[in-house]
Amino acid sequence: MPKNVSVVGPRISFGEIGDVIGQNRAILEKIRRVDLGRAAVAGNAVKITQSYMKVVLRREGYSSEDFVFEGVQTVEVLTKSHEITTEDLLPVPVNLIFAFATREDKTVLSLAISSGRISPKTSIVCFSSLTST
Repeated sequence: MPKNVSVVGPRISFGEIGDVIGQNRAILEKIRRVDLGRAAVAGNAVKITQSYMKVVLRREGYSSEDFVFEGVQTVEVLTKSHEITTEDLLPVPVNLIFAFATREDKTVLSLAISSGRISPKTSIVCFSSLTST
């Protein structure tokens, strides 16, 4: 394992911090995806020890005796950034629209949101903007 690695976040997996080598590809892929916890805030780092990794493996049902760890005892994991999906961003424009919408518009928007009819690709036209002169 290297002394320093970088991840995108928001979670850290085994495969992101070291090479997982072995014979059974299916098991190796499962181990690569084992979650080691939350990544630090972008620009910051967390330290993960080999002892902690062994505990995580035991919790996942693996025997730490089946693994050989090479490299440093503690890996520093720097978070370069976090992935943001359009679903994460959707509340921002909706809240902005609600801030300027009339009471009638808010009712229509609330109905659309609760029925799942608003998505990141939805165009919203406020009724008050159509009737104002």
